[in-house]
Amino acid sequence: MRTEMMVRRRWFAAVTGTCLLVAGCAVVPETTLERALPAGAEVSVEREITTFTASPKAAQEREREFEGFTDNTIRTRMRVSSGGSAVRVRLDNTFSHEELHVGRVTIALATDREGGINPASLTELRVERETSFTLAPGESVYTDLARMDIPDGADVAVSFYLPGPTGRVTTHSFAGEHSRIATGDHTENVNGRPFQVEEKTMSTRPLVGAITVVPETAAGTLVTIGGSMTDGVGVDFSKGSDRWSDVLSRRIVDEYGPRRLSVANAGMSGNRMLTSSGYGGQRVLERYDRDVLDLPGADAVLFAAGINDMQHPPQTTDLDLLMATFEEFADRTHERGMLFYMATITPFEGWFSWEPHLEENRQEINRRIRASDKFDGVVDFDAAIRDPDHQSRILPEWDVHDGIHPNSAGAVQLANAVDLDMILGDLNLLD
Repeated sequence: MRTEMMVRRRWFAAVTGTCLLVAGCAVVPETTLERALPAGAEVSVEREITTFTASPKAAQEREREFEGFTDNTIRTRMRVSSGGSAVRVRLDNTFSHEELHVGRVTIALATDREGGINPASLTELRVERETSFTLAPGESVYTDLARMDIPDGADVAVSFYLPGPTGRVTTHSFAGEHSRIATGDHTENVNGRPFQVEEKTMSTRPLVGAITVVPETAAGTLVTIGGSMTDGVGVDFSKGSDRWSDVLSRRIVDEYGPRRLSVANAGMSGNRMLTSSGYGGQRVLERYDRDVLDLPGADAVLFAAGINDMQHPPQTTDLDLLMATFEEFADRTHERGMLFYMATITPFEGWFSWEPHLEENRQEINRRIRASDKFDGVVDFDAAIRDPDHQSRILPEWDVHDGIHPNSAGAVQLANAVDLDMILGDLNLLD
């Protein structure tokens, strides 16, 4: 299967690369290279890859985005995986019924966690060469490609000014790295003081759905998708961005030298494969194309969803349905010429919904996952963090103490469970 998949993957990569040179391609907008501070010359590029993603959802009443913004600048910080020589940002108005006017957008390298940025890196982002633009209800747009040098694993800050009133704004509910708000247009501010004085922070990430780069060394993107464990719940963000996908991204450089593969995280807390909800967002069956398959440069998927379907009321106890759903995602991924790796379901004894019969279901579904020939490989997250003496629970030293979420040390165990030789080898990225 892997030989056949690599032929299809190379064909899809060639088609995607061609799209980047053609106006009106459905994957990303027409590619021009423009550094707005100062403006640069137009050039064509062979390929862009996704270096960061935050899957969009509708804001909930408890979230600041629900009431909207008026005369506000939001500065949101995130850690990219692969660096590059040019960048663009996807802005999502996906779950709004109103137009969203954006007054200005900038991106820069972040210098601290309080809103400071490197002035030499400050870059203005435009849409169809306009600094101010409007997103229609339900629309997502990529900014024009802008010249900017971004190192691998850098912290970047995207700042956008919303004149408003905006109405409800699309968001990602768990950011890990907090966003900050200031009154007025402070998209060019470098010291971060307007964002500190007001002491307004959000644990969410509004509007920014993805970041792509023209890579220096990376050849493509591995997309991870799952629920809160993948989103980073349980990880201590006070010391940095250490989701298991972040740790995995660093492993690629630490163990293989110059970066070969980017990692983009499409996790969403509370998310389920089969059922949508307010908190958990749109179900994976509906969001999979937008949040995974359509990401520029995506070559492979590491699928870690399913635990919320099994444990969260109303629980999905039909194991045939669950397994058929996993295999459906594998088929959809293979149809795009991409590789699909399936993760086993991790223990959750100690979580509020745990019951002995759910543990029996988890053990059985993991047996089926390990035995399936539909996947290009299996990543055994269950074996990586379970207690060997009590296999229905996470080893206590790796548990954030709620029974279901690994802590930072547990995230390292998950990242280390990924066989990078397998994935990089399947993608022909090993020497």
